[in-house]
Amino acid sequence: MYSIIESFSEKVYVPSDQMRYFLSFFIELPLCYILRYLPSNPRLKHFVYSIIGVIILLFVFGINSMIIIIPGLITYYAMKWKKSLHAAFFIFSLNLMFLTLLQIHKYINYYLQWYLDITTLQMIVVIKLGNFAFNVAKGSNTNTIKQTDYNKMNNIPNDQFPSLLEFIGYFYFFPSIFSGPCIEYQTYKKFVTLELFESYPNNHLKNKIPPIDWKQFFIVFSQGIILLLLTSIVIIVPLKVYFYEIVINNPNDYSFIQKMGMVMIFIYSIVFRYFATWKMAECMGILFGFGYSGVKENKPTWYGFRNVKLNDFFFSNSAKLVIDSWNIYIQTFMKNHIYESFELFGGILNEYKQSLTNLVSAFWHGIYPGYYLSFGMLALHHDVSCGFHSRIEPIIIKKYGKDSLIYYSYLVLTFIYARISISYSFIPFVIYTFSDSWKFFVNTYFCIDIIGLLLLIILYIWFPKQQKRDRID
Repeated sequence: MYSIIESFSEKVYVPSDQMRYFLSFFIELPLCYILRYLPSNPRLKHFVYSIIGVIILLFVFGINSMIIIIPGLITYYAMKWKKSLHAAFFIFSLNLMFLTLLQIHKYINYYLQWYLDITTLQMIVVIKLGNFAFNVAKGSNTNTIKQTDYNKMNNIPNDQFPSLLEFIGYFYFFPSIFSGPCIEYQTYKKFVTLELFESYPNNHLKNKIPPIDWKQFFIVFSQGIILLLLTSIVIIVPLKVYFYEIVINNPNDYSFIQKMGMVMIFIYSIVFRYFATWKMAECMGILFGFGYSGVKENKPTWYGFRNVKLNDFFFSNSAKLVIDSWNIYIQTFMKNHIYESFELFGGILNEYKQSLTNLVSAFWHGIYPGYYLSFGMLALHHDVSCGFHSRIEPIIIKKYGKDSLIYYSYLVLTFIYARISISYSFIPFVIYTFSDSWKFFVNTYFCIDIIGLLLLIILYIWFPKQQKRDRID
C-alpha cells in the first residue's frame, strides 16, 4: 500500500507523509458511521476503538508510533498510585521532556525540514495524557481545587478511576489519536456508556446513539473539503519560496505593500492545513456522535469536538478573539491545568503564572527560536486588543452609539489591526530561525510591533480602564 501511495504522491506533487495523513481522515469517516452500530457493550467498544487506533497509527506514522504506549502506561500507573496535583504536574513535565528530546533529535538531524513524524504524534500524546493526569488529581483533591464548570465536568473522582482497558480505549480512541483535538476522558466514557446523550431532545432511543445531524455534518464537511483543496494548492505552489524572495532575500526589489501582502498570503496558506485537519476531525465528532455538546434553544448542538471557530478567526475585530478561536483544546488545557496549577502552587510560580504558562505553551510547540518570538509578539497584540475593548470601545459606544459612523470606523480599524498583527506575529513561528526572523523584522521596519507598542502606551496612559458598570451601560 505504501508503494501505491508513494507513486500517487509523486504524480500530484504532495509529500507521501501528508498524503497518508489526509487519507486517514477519509478512512476514519466511514468507520465512524459503521461503528455507530456496535452493540452497546462498553468493553467491546474500548477494545475495537483501541485496535483501530493502533492500525491507523501504523498506517500514518509506521512502527515508530508504538513507542507512545510507554508514556501512556507510565502515566496510568503513576496516577493510579499517587493522585496529587504535584504528581500530575511531574508526569506532564516528564512527557514534555520526552517530547523535547524528540524535537532536539529532529532539530539536529532534520534542521528546518517539516515532515510528519513521531514528534507530531507525541505532541498530541502530551496533551491527552496531561488532561488525564490533571483530571485524576483534581478529582481526588476537590477541597483544594477551584470548582469551575470545566473541573466539575471533567474531573475523574477516585472511585471512577478507569480500568486498564478503559484507559487504553481512551488513549487510542482513533478520531483523536494523532491529529487533535484531544477528547476529555469523561466525554469519552460518557460517549461509550451513552450517558452523553441523556439531555438529547426526545431521546426515546435507549442504548443507541442519536440520529446524525446531516445538515451540520455537511456544513462542516464542506468547510473541511474547501480547506483541504486550498491546502493542496498551497503545497503545490511554492509560496514559501516567494515569501523568502520578496520579504527576506531581496526586499529592496519590492515595495512595503508587496512585502506585507506576501506576509498575509503566506500565513493564511499555512493555517489552511491546520484548519482542514480540525474540520475533518469535527466531522467525525458529528458523524460518530461524541461531538454532541448539549441543547441550545431546544436544538441539539455539535460543538464538542470543535477546535477552530472560523467566523471568529476570519471576521473578528479583536486580536484576542482571533487568538482564542483556534487550537481551542490546547488553550483550554493551558488555562485549566497549567495556569491553574501555577496559581495553586503559590509563591513565585503564582506571581508569574501567565508568563510561565506562555513559556510552557511555546516549549510544547518546539525549540526553534521563532516559536518564542511569536508568542512574545502575540502577547503584545493580545494586550492591545484587550485595551481597545476595555478602554476605547465603551467610550465610543457611550458617546456616539453603536449606529454611528465613528463606531463603524472603529470596528473596521480594529478588524484590520487584528488581521495584520496576528499574521505579522506568526511569521517567526513558521520560518523558525532567529536570523531569518530578524531579517523579516528589519525588512518590514518592525512596523506592526512598533505600532502595537505605541498603542499600548497610549491606551494605558491616556485612557483609564472603564469600570464594569460603565462597560455594561
